[in-house]
Amino acid sequence: AALEPDNYDYTRYWAYSLDQLNRKAEAAVVYDKLLLIQDDDPNIRNMVGYYYYNLADSLEKAGDSTAAMAAVEKAVIHMERSVNLCLGFKDKGIDGWNKMHCNRLNLLALSQMKAQKNDEAMVTLSKLGEMNPEDQYAYYYIGKINYDSKQWTKAIDFYSKALPLVPDNMKAGIYQRIGRTYDKELRNYPKAIETYNKLIPLLPAKNKNTYIFLRGIARYSMANQLDYGEQQNVDMNQLIMDGKMTNARADRALGIYDKAEADFQKVTCRYAKSAKEHLANIAQLRDRLTKVKKQIDYYERTK
Repeated sequence: AALEPDNYDYTRYWAYSLDQLNRKAEAAVVYDKLLLIQDDDPNIRNMVGYYYYNLADSLEKAGDSTAAMAAVEKAVIHMERSVNLCLGFKDKGIDGWNKMHCNRLNLLALSQMKAQKNDEAMVTLSKLGEMNPEDQYAYYYIGKINYDSKQWTKAIDFYSKALPLVPDNMKAGIYQRIGRTYDKELRNYPKAIETYNKLIPLLPAKNKNTYIFLRGIARYSMANQLDYGEQQNVDMNQLIMDGKMTNARADRALGIYDKAEADFQKVTCRYAKSAKEHLANIAQLRDRLTKVKKQIDYYERTK
């Protein structure tokens, strides 16, 4: 390669040899020389892009965020070129072309996300989903981008599409995010409880405590909505006269408080104190609902 610097094969095998020896940084320098000679092989760009992506990971873990960003921006450049070159082979009847191209799109999207180019990553992931609707990562990462940007409804939609496709070891993490979104952001407590019910059996014993507690909180909050307990200075007589507070509604709230109580009684460790406080509150709220039911009965008899 030194004697014939324009010889593509010599430089290519030089780079390959360094790569095989795991001398990745030296290989990347030689690959750059190779690309100046000829740039029509998507595999070369893919390898170099993957090198810079991994380098960015290492630099990030070492605390050098500036160098990590510079590395991942190089990864994006190389992966974009790899994807474009790969498209040129689409109609040449290459076995496994679709899978190969999907892998390149996936790595490009990951690089774009790491480079904080989320709009571009969304476009790439959409193309990936169109090419392979069964791809396990396309919907997952679109969900993640929406979650990180607080687009809660879209995040839930794409995470839900990802659930049947991803491996089992990813499902718990998705359910955690969906559950917390329904619970804390959308205050859709029935959906939060439904999600926590699916999540808890997937968790190891040491992690169940947290989500049993959170399910208890969601049930407590749902019952609180039903009995108007979360509203300050509510006119209960008016709600009864308007037909908004009924015995059926009160009984439903009581039933959900029972389930919340059962959750809080199971909670140990760092959530135990808060669980105990909620149990005391439930006792008071039951007394309040008993009085409300008497008000309803009196109104029904005298209206």
